[in-house]
This record gives sequence, structure tokens and C-alpha cells, in this order.
Amino acid sequence: MSELAGRRAQQRAEELKRRRAELAADHPVTEGDVEKARASVQRGRARASEAHEAAALAHERAAATHEQAAQSHERAAAEGVGDVAEHRAAAYRHRRAAADDRAAAEAAFDAAEKDR
Repeated sequence: MSELAGRRAQQRAEELKRRRAELAADHPVTEGDVEKARASVQRGRARASEAHEAAALAHERAAATHEQAAQSHERAAAEGVGDVAEHRAAAYRHRRAAADDRAAAEAAFDAAEKDR
């Protein structure tokens, strides 16, 4: 967790602790309390959306890297460098990993959209 996220979490925990004490003491819920809660939810959803988008982009970069690795192994196999069968197997594994990363990226983009 980043330092900023840690501070936000600490502040939110303190706010919730204070609010819980107020409610236990029968303090009424005000319109201001409701607005603060709504704003907090909106900020949380925005942060979640940003995090999902960042994860999606990381998965896309990983997929591209796996594709490059697969191409390198395919070239090595085509040129007869080293263990050709192992290069072909490695290329296959990298292509599968790339497909998995693309699927994870799509799921993360979908989650980001739902968070908005």
C-alpha cells in the first residue's frame, strides 16, 4: 500500500471510529453526514476504477511481453537453435500466458467501468 493510501485508510478509520461513537451516543444523522458518506463512496469508487485501469494496463503490457517471448522462441526453433522442441513448447506457454493476460486485462477494464 502506498504511503498516501495508508494515510487515507488511517484517516477513514479514525473518521469511522468517531462516527461510531457519535451514533452510540445517539447523535442524529444529519444531511451533512449523508453527503459526506456519499462523497466518500464516490472517491472510493473513483480510486477503485483507477486501480482497475492500472491493473488492466499492466496485464496488457504483460501480454505484449509474452507475445515477444513467444516470437523469440519461434525464431529460435525455426533457426534450429538449441532444443527446438523446447522452444516450441516455450512459445506455446508464452502464447497461453499472453491470452490469459489479455483476458485479465479485459476483466479489469470491465471492473473499472462498473466502478464508475
